Amino acid sequence: VLTGATDIGTNEFQLTVDPPDILGTPTPTPGGTTEFHWYNKLVADVNWGTDGTLPVTAALMDYAGTNPPNATSGNPNAQYRNEYSLVKLYGGSGYTFALRQYLDPSKQGKITNAYNQKLASWTGSEWGVYTSTSFNPSYGYLRTNYIQYAPEPNLESNATYLFAVTSSDNPLPVELSSFTAIAHQRDAELRWTTITEFNLGYFEIERHNSSGIWVPVARMNAAGMSNSIKEYSYWDKRLNTGKFTYRLKCIDNNSEFSYSDLVEVEIDKPATFALMQNYPNPFNPETKIEFNLPAKALIRLELYNITGELIYIIRDNIFEPGFHSVLLNTNNVSRGLATGVYFYRMIALDENRKLVFMSVKKLLYLK
Repeated sequence: VLTGATDIGTNEFQLTVDPPDILGTPTPTPGGTTEFHWYNKLVADVNWGTDGTLPVTAALMDYAGTNPPNATSGNPNAQYRNEYSLVKLYGGSGYTFALRQYLDPSKQGKITNAYNQKLASWTGSEWGVYTSTSFNPSYGYLRTNYIQYAPEPNLESNATYLFAVTSSDNPLPVELSSFTAIAHQRDAELRWTTITEFNLGYFEIERHNSSGIWVPVARMNAAGMSNSIKEYSYWDKRLNTGKFTYRLKCIDNNSEFSYSDLVEVEIDKPATFALMQNYPNPFNPETKIEFNLPAKALIRLELYNITGELIYIIRDNIFEPGFHSVLLNTNNVSRGLATGVYFYRMIALDENRKLVFMSVKKLLYLK
C-alpha cells in the first residue's frame, strides 16, 4: 500500500474479518459515561440514564473503512459514511443510554453535507434514523437522544445495537417539529406536529411495554404530501398506574420509515377510593366492575339479591394501589341467577384490617 496507487479511497476497502472488541471504561454507572478507546483514539462514548439495571459491561466493535450492511436497503440513493459500529451490552434491564459517535474525517463515504448527518440503527430489516441526532462540528461527533432498552423484568439479557451514519439529505418521509405526551388522570394525550411530509403514508404509535417490546397501539393516516404545518393527536385511554414511553414510527408509501424521539408520561395512582358502575349494564352473562385504590388494601366484592341475601363472592384479594377491574361472570354463580335487579358491594380494609371504604351499586341481569 505504501508504494502502490494513491487513489485508493475508503469506499473501495472492505474488511474481511471482524474488528476486535473495544472494552468500555469505566464500567456503567447511573448518570456516568463509558468511553471506548482504540489505542489513543476516542471512538465513541455512552452516557447512561438512571432507569433500570445497567449492563455489567459494554463493548464496541469499530468497523472503520467498511460500508454498513444493507446500506442502500430500500433506497439506492442513500448517503452513508464508510464506517459503522456494533455496541454490545451485557446484562441489565430497563436501562436507557445516549450514544456519542466520533467521526473519522477520512471515512466521509457518500455523505455530501456533514451538517445533515444522522445516526441510524439496524432494526433487523431496515435502518431506522434518529431524526433528533445532533452534530458537533468542533469536536466531530454525533449524539443521539436517550435510547431505551428494557428486556423482561428481573432477567439478565444481552443486547447488541448496530449503528451507522446516514444523511438527512436522503428524503425522509416526515419532518417533525414536536411530539409530546400529557397525562389526564388515567389517559395519555399524544400530540405531534409535522412541518413537511414527503410521500408519507401513516403514523404508527408505539408504546413500550414491561417486557421490553415496542407494541403498536394505534395507526393514523398522514396528510401525505405537505409543506405546511399539520397537527395530529391521539388519546391512549384507561391506562394503569406507572410510566409509559411512546414513539412514532413514520412510514411512507414505499415502506421507508423513521422514528421520532421518545416521550414519557406518568399516570399517578388514584387520589381516593372509588367503586365504578359496572358495564355493560344490563348484562348477560358477563360484566366488568372497576375500582380505584389510593393505597394497598384487602378488597372484598360481594353480590346480593334484591332481598339482601349474599349469593356470591366476586373477589376477596389484596390489591396494590392503582386502577383495577374484575369480571363478574354469572356462569360461575353455582345457584344461577334469575332476571332482575342485584347489588354489588365493595369493602376495603387496610393493612390493620380497618375498614377504610365501602360502597354499594345496583346492576341489572337479563337472562
